[in-house]
Amino acid sequence: MRKKRVIASVVALSLIVSVFASCTREQDIADTTASEVQETKSAIAQITQESTTLPPVTTTQDETTTIAKPISTKKPTITKKAPTTKKPTSTKKAPATKKPTTYTSNMEVAASSVIAKAKGTTVLRAWRLNKGDVSIEVHKLAFGSPKKRTFDYKNNTGKRTRTLNYQEVCNVAIISCPPERVNSQCAEQLLNKDEGLTFDMARSAGALIAVNGEYYEGHWSPAESKFFGDGPVVRNGKVVNGKTAASNGFKPFTMNKDGTWSDQMTVNGDNVNELIKNGLRFTLYEANKVIWNGKKTFSNSDKNHNRTMFGQIDKNHYVMAVGEFISIDSMIGILLDYGAQKAFMLNGGNCSYMYLKGVGNVTGTISPKLKHHDKINMLEQEFYGLHELLGEGRDRPLGEACPAKDIMYIL
Repeated sequence: MRKKRVIASVVALSLIVSVFASCTREQDIADTTASEVQETKSAIAQITQESTTLPPVTTTQDETTTIAKPISTKKPTITKKAPTTKKPTSTKKAPATKKPTTYTSNMEVAASSVIAKAKGTTVLRAWRLNKGDVSIEVHKLAFGSPKKRTFDYKNNTGKRTRTLNYQEVCNVAIISCPPERVNSQCAEQLLNKDEGLTFDMARSAGALIAVNGEYYEGHWSPAESKFFGDGPVVRNGKVVNGKTAASNGFKPFTMNKDGTWSDQMTVNGDNVNELIKNGLRFTLYEANKVIWNGKKTFSNSDKNHNRTMFGQIDKNHYVMAVGEFISIDSMIGILLDYGAQKAFMLNGGNCSYMYLKGVGNVTGTISPKLKHHDKINMLEQEFYGLHELLGEGRDRPLGEACPAKDIMYIL
């Protein structure tokens, strides 16, 4: 009997322990479930909070951005969509970009599209530039046929001689413009110094085309560069040399803004301001008159140097020319064939330079000092450098432009 009681007590005790253990496990499970639920709620709230603070999404035709909704047993808080940015009902079109004017680096035209007007010449290359009331056509002319020619030049290694198969060349610009577009200015006006490169002066003046101006003293010596004229030198309607004395009977060539060219006008300190007031644009003291009234007035067969000439066909038509080792007589004949009625020969040699705005490096020069120039003709030093007449070896000089005192140009 006693034994049965002990067994019953043990059984009862086991039942009690089992009940307590079961309650504890259920409580743990309940506590764990409540904790997980709470964490889930917190996570959903966090996601919802983040989704409502995201920046508004802009939708385009090419791209659509979608934000996934968080998974939740509860209905997520309804978030208002960011307002869609509407296109304005009437948007003005941006002003159309105007095409650049015709003076560009791509102004070269086929040589076959132009006609050489001078006897014995052939067009090698040609360019056209048009802006407003100015029209310019440039012909690079071969004169005659190529011939063997011996070039002499003295450099730091002594006298050099080289025989080459050479073509004489004349670059002619035919210009149509009102006479007031014809101008001349000096380095003091354009660069604030006594002399400068034709390229730099032309750019400063805003020239469409330009050539170097008249002879002067103190070449390559900026502190001594001066006009030869002993009377008032006029550039762009202003006296630029400070001289006001009479010109001792020497009469400079004068150009007025109405297109009148004269070789008989006396200019001195007494009348220069009145002449300017009446339209005097510029004077030339050191220039050779080579054509006047449609006739040749100067003769010289020299072809050892490049030359520059400037002429007038009539008050609305002009010619500029730069020769490359072609005789002076041949150049005069070419200008006459192109219709020049009056013309002057200006400073020559390595100073001879024809600028054309935006034309670029058409001579193919590799000289670091020349390859960025807008220039039609090959300079003397450029030619000598190409043929090793300035020096020898890999580091030989390749040529550079000489300075000029002034330029004659079309604005």
